[in-house]
Amino acid sequence: MEVAMRVFRALCVLLGVMLLCWAAPVLAAEHSLVQGRVKVTAPGSWVVLEEGAQGAAELVGFYIPFASAEGSRDDANAIVTVNTNPRAIDVTAYSSLVLRDFLSLPSSVVLSDVTEGMWRTVVWNGRQGTTSYMVVDRFAATPDLLILCRISWPVVDMIDGGMAEIIDQANFVLTSLRVDGETAPGGPVLSLEPLSE
Repeated sequence: MEVAMRVFRALCVLLGVMLLCWAAPVLAAEHSLVQGRVKVTAPGSWVVLEEGAQGAAELVGFYIPFASAEGSRDDANAIVTVNTNPRAIDVTAYSSLVLRDFLSLPSSVVLSDVTEGMWRTVVWNGRQGTTSYMVVDRFAATPDLLILCRISWPVVDMIDGGMAEIIDQANFVLTSLRVDGETAPGGPVLSLEPLSE
C-alpha cells in the first residue's frame, strides 16, 4: 500500500510538472531602438542574430526556429530597422522605395496592402531560388524616423501546426511594434484564411 501511494504521488508530481511545462507561455523579450522610441516584443524562442547600430540605422534581427523548416536550408527570419528620415517622406513613399525591387520581380505577388495613417502593412509572396517565401512588411514613418519590421518564412510543407505557429508569432510581433508609444491600428494581420484586401 505504501509503495502504491508513493508511485501515485510521484505520478501526480510528474503530471503537474508536465502540465506546467505545457501551459507555460514562451517568455517574450522587448527590444528597444532609438532610445526607446521604437519598441518590439519577440517570442523567447526567436534567436537574436544582431542588435544595435549599423551605420546610420539601428536594428534587431532574428532567426525564427519552427519545426516545419528543420532540416531545410531555408530559414525564417525577422528584422526591425530604424533609419532617420531627413527628407520627412511619408510611409507610402518610404515603403514604395523599399518594395520597388522586390515587387517588380515576376514571382512576387501582393496578397494584402493596407495603409492607415503613419502605418503601411504589405503581405506578399516571393521567391528566393526555388523556395517560395511568405513576407509581411510593416512600415511606419514619422517626420524624423523610417521603420520597417519584416518577417519572412519559407512556404514548406507545414506539419504539426507549423503555419499556425508562425502566423501566431508574426501577429504577436507585428501588434507589439510601437513607435513613440503608438501601435498600428487593427489587430492581427495574418490568418490561416485566404488573405483579401
